[in-house]
Amino acid sequence: MTTVVSARPWEEELARVATHGAQVRLVARVDGPLDLVARLAHTDVFVVGSETPWIEPWVFTAAKAFGVDSIGIHPRGDRPGVRLLAEATLSFPEDIPAEHLICSAAVLGVRL
Repeated sequence: MTTVVSARPWEEELARVATHGAQVRLVARVDGPLDLVARLAHTDVFVVGSETPWIEPWVFTAAKAFGVDSIGIHPRGDRPGVRLLAEATLSFPEDIPAEHLICSAAVLGVRL
């Protein structure tokens, strides 16, 4: 799993759980689109928040071309954020506990 670095609490919590848990391996934390695209060949899934200023549909398309799933995270009730993440494989509200996000994604067929 690769996460896009965010100032929002969900990303740090997800990285912490992934680093200390056995369900998923954190490959990288990236901070820009080129950094993300460069790592797509080395990850199965990336997680990104709707607050990421450079997230656009082409990022999800590039990931799919590499066979990489994507998970979008948005503030609960943020309709524009949900629309922005429409091309992600899955999306969740940011207040979902990281452990639940990981389990839900696995149950829904996302390779972690």
